[in-house]
Amino acid sequence: MLSVLSVRELAATIRNFNATIQEDAEEFLNGLVNRLCDELENVGEITDHIRGEITTVVGLDGKAVSSRKEDFFYLSLPTQSSNSLKQAFVKYFEDEILE
Repeated sequence: MLSVLSVRELAATIRNFNATIQEDAEEFLNGLVNRLCDELENVGEITDHIRGEITTVVGLDGKAVSSRKEDFFYLSLPTQSSNSLKQAFVKYFEDEILE
């Protein structure tokens, strides 16, 4: 049996939501999180459950020269050349040589 998921009720709760504007999932999530943060007093109740943290390390001759931690709400994984989610994560976290 085919079932349909309607987001009309969710959209109706978002002030100034314009369903005629085309957005990809990343843009929609960004806008939704920003609006939730604007509306809620304790934004941690929402953002703590959907935020991740990634550490970027720059190394030279096998030794860490610097590192930086960043929060994220989504990762843009390389899906075109990946056959699975695991493979996309492996590609995302591959070392990159900087010159």
